[in-house]
Amino acid sequence: MTHTRKCKGCGREISAYSARCMYCGMARPVRCSKCGKLTRDGSTMCAHCGHALLDPQRIPEKMKTPPPPYEWKPGSNSTPPPADPPAQSIETWKAVLIVGSSLFVVLFVLQTVLVSRQRARKSQTTKEIHALWDAAKELSAQGDMTGARAACTDALAKMRECALKDPALRAAIGRELQTLAPEKPKPPDKVVQRKTMREGLAAEGFICHDALAHQAKPPGRGFYLQRLCVEVWTKVVNISDKPVKVSRRSFAILLDDGRSLAPDDVYEAYHLPEKEIQPGGSLSGAVLFGSREEKTIDPQHVKEVTYAGKPIWTRPTDVSNP
Repeated sequence: MTHTRKCKGCGREISAYSARCMYCGMARPVRCSKCGKLTRDGSTMCAHCGHALLDPQRIPEKMKTPPPPYEWKPGSNSTPPPADPPAQSIETWKAVLIVGSSLFVVLFVLQTVLVSRQRARKSQTTKEIHALWDAAKELSAQGDMTGARAACTDALAKMRECALKDPALRAAIGRELQTLAPEKPKPPDKVVQRKTMREGLAAEGFICHDALAHQAKPPGRGFYLQRLCVEVWTKVVNISDKPVKVSRRSFAILLDDGRSLAPDDVYEAYHLPEKEIQPGGSLSGAVLFGSREEKTIDPQHVKEVTYAGKPIWTRPTDVSNP
């Protein structure tokens, strides 16, 4: 008859007469010799009838002494018992806990100091910005708009430099700076500008008609396709506010005998081109006049040069021979 059994919790050999494992403390079911029921809570008295579960007289003398320490062998079928934590590990964890707590306290103190310094710096920056703003108002009241604008600009620059997030203050200084901005010069009136241009061109000898101003030189002798012709040099300026196209066919000369001649369809590099003139732009070149019936036309017989039926050059009257 065996007097030992294996514990179902740790697998060690324990006394068959014990109600609880002396190593892991796991309760062992014991059947009562009187009522025959099992008691599983590890008590030495039956929970049903109160009879003693273990009779001390039945326990052998060698089982009354505690067994030697259990040594687990790798070749055995039982699982190794849980090892007790060494005292060195406990001390290590205590040291880690102390160091971690100390580090947390140090970091908390540093964070508090940095936050307080940052708040103090922002407060000082805000005071400086308000001082610049007040200085700008005083300079504006004294009439020094340049100094006031510079003070507001410095205040906004300091806000950007220190990353001060205060939308209300930024908007207020921006409105102040906008009121101090210099007035933009108004563009000149187009009517006045055209009038001034007309007066200047008239002083230079131009004749102004509608949107164009003409300056024609006295007709002279020209030569084209082996025949003599009349050559008129002219300069055209656009004095309107819209592009205007100049056409050679609009030119004409009036002779003393009452005839009117249109220009010849010739295209040379020095001739007046047919193109659109932008406002304020100009064109210059020569316009040739001839007659297929006559071999030559005397420029002295030209009485007037016209453009679109309006004179741009008139022969001066001879005072000595009216």
